[in-house]
Amino acid sequence: MEDREALFWGALFHDIGKFYQRSTELKDYKHAFLSSAFVGNIMSDRRVSEIARFHHEKDFQAASLEAPLKVLAAIVSEADNLSSKERSEEKEPHPQRALRCVFSGIRLNENEPKVYVQPICRLTPQGYRFPKTEEQYSHQELMQDYRTQWDAFEKEIRSMTMADPDTFLYLFEKYMWCIPSAAYISVPDISLYEHSRLTAAISVCMYDFLMETLASNIDENIVRKRDEERYLLVCGDLTGIQRFIYNIAHKGALKALKGRSFLLQRILFECASLVLKEFRLTRANLIYASGGKFYVLLPKLEQSKARISSIMKMAEDKLYDWYGSSIGIIWAACTLTGNDFDSDKITKKWQEAEDILGRMKKRRFSSKLNDISFFLPQAPAGDVVTCTATGRELCLRSDIERATESVDKDGYTRYEVPSLMSEKNLIIYSVNEETGEEGIPALKGYFLSEEQRLSQQLGMNLRRGLAIAIESDEGDEGHYLLDPWSMKILKKSDLKEDYHGASHFSSIALFNDDDFTPLLNRSRKAGWQFYGGDWTTGKEFEELSQEALGIHRIGVLRMDVDNLGKVFREGFGSNASLSRIVQLSRMMDFFFSSYLNRLRDKRWDIQRGISDSSDGTRLEEALEIVYAGGDDLFIVGQWNVIPDTAFWIKNEFSRFTGHHPYLSISGGVAVIPEDYPLIKAARLAGDAEESAKTFRPEKNSFCLFGKPMTWDMYAMISGWAKRFSSLIVTEPENDALRRAVVGRLYTIHDEYKRNGAWGPWRWRACYFLVRMEMMYSEQEKIKKAIEEFSEQLFLNRNGNSDIIEYTDILATLIDYFTRKESGNAG
Repeated sequence: MEDREALFWGALFHDIGKFYQRSTELKDYKHAFLSSAFVGNIMSDRRVSEIARFHHEKDFQAASLEAPLKVLAAIVSEADNLSSKERSEEKEPHPQRALRCVFSGIRLNENEPKVYVQPICRLTPQGYRFPKTEEQYSHQELMQDYRTQWDAFEKEIRSMTMADPDTFLYLFEKYMWCIPSAAYISVPDISLYEHSRLTAAISVCMYDFLMETLASNIDENIVRKRDEERYLLVCGDLTGIQRFIYNIAHKGALKALKGRSFLLQRILFECASLVLKEFRLTRANLIYASGGKFYVLLPKLEQSKARISSIMKMAEDKLYDWYGSSIGIIWAACTLTGNDFDSDKITKKWQEAEDILGRMKKRRFSSKLNDISFFLPQAPAGDVVTCTATGRELCLRSDIERATESVDKDGYTRYEVPSLMSEKNLIIYSVNEETGEEGIPALKGYFLSEEQRLSQQLGMNLRRGLAIAIESDEGDEGHYLLDPWSMKILKKSDLKEDYHGASHFSSIALFNDDDFTPLLNRSRKAGWQFYGGDWTTGKEFEELSQEALGIHRIGVLRMDVDNLGKVFREGFGSNASLSRIVQLSRMMDFFFSSYLNRLRDKRWDIQRGISDSSDGTRLEEALEIVYAGGDDLFIVGQWNVIPDTAFWIKNEFSRFTGHHPYLSISGGVAVIPEDYPLIKAARLAGDAEESAKTFRPEKNSFCLFGKPMTWDMYAMISGWAKRFSSLIVTEPENDALRRAVVGRLYTIHDEYKRNGAWGPWRWRACYFLVRMEMMYSEQEKIKKAIEEFSEQLFLNRNGNSDIIEYTDILATLIDYFTRKESGNAG
């Protein structure tokens, strides 16, 4: 084992003794000794256990360590200090405390948010437990959870052979994401996983820098020098995603959207992986990768920026070959000293990288400015073949006649067309039959680009409920970015036996399932990842629309977190640290990319909305998460379930953040016909989301049918709409009641808009409602509903006098819920 490798393992395991210590209430030994003892039992190299044992300065200074080992211990000690800028030197023994919810440390004014702690649990949709107050999480329950978590971790790690470092990082995340790294003096809001992996990341970067600049002349005093630029914070950004991802024809759109969004997420991860691979680094140095951006921590070497530039140039070229000028990648880097890890500087450095990115967005494809082919026409002139899904011009129709042909098992003809504009031959697909493979409507003679064919194929595989991403064993160059066709989506059960004769895969990652170690017998690397939308309805817009309650419509939802940039820049104040920023980012991504998959197990009905009831519409058959990650989402489905889905997400997000007063979410819904162009629907939903965010200064709002409102107002309006609609659809004379209620509500709202709050609408509405009460005096439920609605409208019985402003939305909801159209659930 090289010194560098021993350094990594020693840094990663340096605090493992804290985990064991807290699970046993052991008070006789320090955590460094326990870390060393544990590592000594699972790793044969003595240097690793020695680094873990002497990772505190006072310990390695007092020990009789040989010079090379002493330097390694000094590096880990310094990295430990830089990683833990948020805490002071701890005293021992450590008390048993729960991880404080990272959101509880966010403060944007003088009011302190209520403190919540994170129960020990799994970071999966089904295993996750919401934060509790410290009073709700008893010491007895905490200790039992500690013991259970440690026993499971110890059993699993001892069952593993010496696996790839990334696999160990996945295991650390599985068990230590909810274990505090510090618990005595400091606020225990940084997980042991984040602290340990950042310590390892900084250690290796520091080692590489010192080895290049000083080689054998390193001593512990030089290690502690903090005013030297030794690190690079590198950010990469996929540009053009929002415009590009929705540019798909309506037919077969959901499959292509799902595949396209998944492929772009994987490309982002692969770009980051290529950079890490260039510097021989592990996932420990991948600070964050989601929402179209990645951040990595690298050593500042003489050729670092040139090496990054070369990798990004290669990535840009591959993306250009694949997507043309629609998608690009830009990157930015800022230097860090040891002092920059201080709380008053790290957020400024983070913002510095963001600012550089902002400037780079104006210079997309700048690396191609010296390539004259970039300025040549990118499509042929004449009788051209276009991609039926994206409208992209592919080749001349006459080129098809001289192309090499083959037919695949799904009824598609594959054409390999020699290209005059690129060294790579052009691949085009067409459909032999009136319909293509299952679920992809197409017409004979229509053509698809290679990218779109892959997107649809990926989307189909994902839609079949396949829950595992596979990278096939293609050697060192087997990356999705370089060869997207090498990626496979399989069921977990497919790996129980040899798959298609392959003895193993280079890496396997389960979706939202952390039970990955059994897969090591089929792979060199194994792990797990968050993936928003790990199920599918198997339906397209037409079928979803036909099955909707009432009117045939599709709902399109877009949501994201309010003021998140400000939260990252200012939320932690003087307590900001890289660890806290990373912890906050990871938890946000978990909520959107993983936790929201709980929707698949929910049901919707008009009385309860979304619930755990055994009755009603199954959401896994009524809606689909097209994209969810970072801090935003895009969901489509039956129109009737989508607004309540937004409301459920808002409530769950509030619980997830410990009901934090400065963390909120806004969203917008577009309700569209089934044949409405997808790109326009996405834009409408985006406009609705923006309308919600500009509705009031504190944001935290919702927009439906083009009208923004508070979430409380939506709950009230929706409640009345469902109550009236339920009465209408159960009465024999429902058509008359429906027309009367809907028509009068629209009339009341129109008169209110013309004449103001104290106009004649009041007495006219009163007259109408009294007449309705008399008309339905024998039907108690209808009579009571009218009476209580009147009290709400005129007497402000529930403390909200603005309901008159939204009677048009109420009328629309009732109309849509009760509209009778052939073939629907209404």
